Amino acid sequence: MKFDECLPFVDCTLKLKTAGYLKCTTNTVRTGPRCQVECQRYAEKPSTDKKTYQCDVTGRWDPPLPHCVVREGIDVVQPPPNMFHAKMDYPQ
Repeated sequence: MKFDECLPFVDCTLKLKTAGYLKCTTNTVRTGPRCQVECQRYAEKPSTDKKTYQCDVTGRWDPPLPHCVVREGIDVVQPPPNMFHAKMDYPQ
């Protein structure tokens, strides 16, 4: 059985940073997530209409994200200081 070459994982998760609407569909094998975003007015920033945004395999959003959302990001946990298991490859 032949396997296709693996693609890297791209983190496209978003969260609201100011008042607005955010609804995302999860990524599929061929496409990254799509999110509907609508921003409410905040300080000097105007409100925006609900629009669909697409994340590509490089982690870029098209069109660029509006002011009310930010990338959430993934926290990578450091390996334990005491490694008790022999013959284990821990990330550095």
